[in-house]
Amino acid sequence: MKNLLLTLILLLPVLANAKIYKCTNKVTGKLEFSDVACPDNATKETLDIVENDYSSKKWIDIDSKIAAKKYQQSLTHQANRDAFEKAKQEDIARVERRNAERFRVFSSNKLAHEQHQADIRSLKQRTTMINAARIARHRY
Repeated sequence: MKNLLLTLILLLPVLANAKIYKCTNKVTGKLEFSDVACPDNATKETLDIVENDYSSKKWIDIDSKIAAKKYQQSLTHQANRDAFEKAKQEDIARVERRNAERFRVFSSNKLAHEQHQADIRSLKQRTTMINAARIARHRY
């Protein structure tokens, strides 16, 4: 299958440059088109084949410009993806630093809060002892 496809691709330029003969059979009047010269019993006419513009240099230049533009766009797209990925990583690092700072502050605040709670408990215990001592003095 691949060989057949390759053969067809290679033969296309040969077919494109072939001459076409328009033959009219003198006996039957039948019109035939062929790539081989007409037999003697037919009137022949050679048809001119006009080259299409699709294989011209103009189209090749346009195709190469389109390919170059697509390549440039792919590079720009890749650069944009890289810049986005870099910004994303920087944002992640910034959030992690901020969270670490918040945790440090929270931890120190938590420690201060626990110390404050311990001080309040100690103060309540002393107040309770002082009040108990006052009550005891007033009884006797």
